[in-house]
Amino acid sequence: MPRFAANVSTMFPNLPVDERFAAARAIGFRAVEYLFPYDEDPGEIRRRLRDTGIRMILLNTPLGDAQGGERGVAAVPGRRADFCRHFEQALHYARALDVPMIHVMAGVVAGEQRDDAEVVFAENIRHAADTAATHGIRILLEPPQPRGHPRVFPHPDCRDPPVDQGGRSRQRSTAIRSLPPPDHGGEPSPRHRGQP
Repeated sequence: MPRFAANVSTMFPNLPVDERFAAARAIGFRAVEYLFPYDEDPGEIRRRLRDTGIRMILLNTPLGDAQGGERGVAAVPGRRADFCRHFEQALHYARALDVPMIHVMAGVVAGEQRDDAEVVFAENIRHAADTAATHGIRILLEPPQPRGHPRVFPHPDCRDPPVDQGGRSRQRSTAIRSLPPPDHGGEPSPRHRGQP
């Protein structure tokens, strides 16, 4: 049977964020997603969860320079140190709040960076999955919404489409190469979204 979580970052926009947890509980939700909790102290969020009897099941890694158009850096070449810092921050919050899933934000990638981005993304996801698994936390990857952010990796639009002989552009399907499963002592790789 499906189970749903309220996204308190986007739902109940007429309420301040600190009141959205109770609003979600009042209409029957037992779990919430809080995408970017980093402006708040984890202790305050933990108190809110305790008071409402609701569980937080998901958060995102930080966006980076959101005003500058960044949407994460996990796939952005040359940003490994920033990714590790962002991931450690997300992991700190996830552990403090007993959050079982972290959505890793891939980032905006230029067409000419696509090949390098695939390698960087694979390395960073491997690092995140291995680290998170030691704490019983899963890594979540979600396909980007092309309308809002057409060049967020790995959407096909982040690679400039090839041009045929008539000068017309052709869309090309792309996919991240599969990674061999990391060694978690026989446990499956924590790559897919699931219920806690």
